[in-house]
Amino acid sequence: MNLQEIFHDKQKNFAFTLIELLLVITIISIVGLFTSPIGISFYQSQLLNETSSGLLSALRQAQSFAVSGKHDNPFGVYISQDSYVIFEGDSYLSRIESENQVFMKVSSVDISGSNEIVFSEITGEPSFLGTLFISSGNKQAQIEVRDSGNIE
Repeated sequence: MNLQEIFHDKQKNFAFTLIELLLVITIISIVGLFTSPIGISFYQSQLLNETSSGLLSALRQAQSFAVSGKHDNPFGVYISQDSYVIFEGDSYLSRIESENQVFMKVSSVDISGSNEIVFSEITGEPSFLGTLFISSGNKQAQIEVRDSGNIE
C-alpha cells in the first residue's frame, strides 16, 4: 500500500452518510419539539416573577415615601401598558413629573385591577383596596392591597 491509499482509506472511515446526518437532525428536532414548551413556560414564569416583585417593590416604596412625609406629599403608583411609575402627588394627572420613577415592563405581561394607587401622606392608606392580577401566558400572580395598608 502506498501513502495515498492509506490516506484515502482513513477518510472513508471518518465520513458520515446522508442517512446518519438525517437521523441526527431528526433526533435533535424531536428533542427540541418536546423541550421547547418547558423553556417557554420557564421564561413566562420568570417574566411573571420579575414583574410581580418589581411592582410589589414599587408599591411598598411609594407607600414608604408617603408615610415618611417625603416632600409633604402623597405618593402613588400608576400602571400603564408598558411601564409602571412611582409618582409624587394626589394623582398621576396632577403629579410632579420631575419626581417620576419609571420602571419598564414586558408587553407580554398584563396587569389588571386598578391602574392607579395613591398612598395618603403620613398614614399611608391606599386609594385602592383589592387585588392586582398579573398574568403572562397561562401563569398568574396576585398582589393584595388591604385596608390595613399591607401589600402582599
